[in-house]
Amino acid sequence: MTTLEIAKAFGTNVKGLCKITGYSRQAFNGICSGEIDGKADRWAAAVAALRDYAEIIYMKDRYEAERRFNKRMALCDRLAKKDFGAKE
Repeated sequence: MTTLEIAKAFGTNVKGLCKITGYSRQAFNGICSGEIDGKADRWAAAVAALRDYAEIIYMKDRYEAERRFNKRMALCDRLAKKDFGAKE
């Protein structure tokens, strides 16, 4: 899997992925391609940072989905009461 594919999976670009993990673009590419053997502790910390980022994005997406759902349900309630807003 390429660095770009990983970045897209997390909804960011390669620069953002590098910022999250603390690795440079070259180092991340090298690790992903198997050319560089990342230090176990540092790599574990980078993966933990990606897990945290994934959770943060999930919570933001969930909040936005709930907000849209609640707006739609409120609209359904208005439609059920035939409250179509101001008449012109």
